[in-house]
Amino acid sequence: MFFVLLLSCSRSVSPPVVPETWALNEVSEGQGLSGLGRAPDGGLWAVSERIGEIVRLDTEGRIELVGVPEGSETEALTWLGADRIALGTESSDAERLSDTVLIARVEDSRAVVSEQFELPFSVLGVAPESNRGLEALCVDDGRLVAVSELIVLDAGARWSPFAIRAVEGGPWTAGRLRLTTETGKTAGLDCEGGQAWSIERHYGVARVLRWTIPAKGGDVVPEIAVAVDELVTGTLPNLEGLAVSAGKIELVTDNDHGGKTGPSWLFEIPRE
Repeated sequence: MFFVLLLSCSRSVSPPVVPETWALNEVSEGQGLSGLGRAPDGGLWAVSERIGEIVRLDTEGRIELVGVPEGSETEALTWLGADRIALGTESSDAERLSDTVLIARVEDSRAVVSEQFELPFSVLGVAPESNRGLEALCVDDGRLVAVSELIVLDAGARWSPFAIRAVEGGPWTAGRLRLTTETGKTAGLDCEGGQAWSIERHYGVARVLRWTIPAKGGDVVPEIAVAVDELVTGTLPNLEGLAVSAGKIELVTDNDHGGKTGPSWLFEIPRE
């Protein structure tokens, strides 16, 4: 059961209509929520893209995020341990050579960035674009998986470039995730036991994909685990974060589209 975090300073927006077997909760604390992740203690956390905070969604609370480099927006979150998180970032600098992964240590009342490392575009095999960056991170068996929002077009197929490296350091190994629609981009990720779940989304597109994390990189063709866009009626929200547990898949939406447009929603979907 999730607490409802009250909406402030935004207009009322009707929720999307979802199947009766799904739960839908208003989680409006924060602005521009992204990067959903579950802490070792079970807490469900998201990061605000631009206002410097991480937000716990299953109990009402927020923590200041300190030390994000100027010009970077935080787009992805995953837990590395009881007191450390990794954050994926993007930038409006279209001439940059890499996107940055931040490591922050979580203290009683704030999370402080303590280190950072780069994922070069030369590894991903793409050219940089403004405000297209690392939208998805997860950790599995000591490996950090980072997926970019950028798109690779190859022989009529669309791919999300990703890279894998040891959490504690070492070289990146590149791969590509095949997308299933003509417009979707990767926007969230979780993984366990060698399996990954990711969000493919754009306007009118919302799907959860499932795929095997490759040991040595390369191309990956996923299966569609949940076709959210085929099941939800009404306005389709912008899915930005994903967390998977033994019995369910949870998805958080972004409520900031050139300004706060309404509440954020948390979808809870039974996992088959």
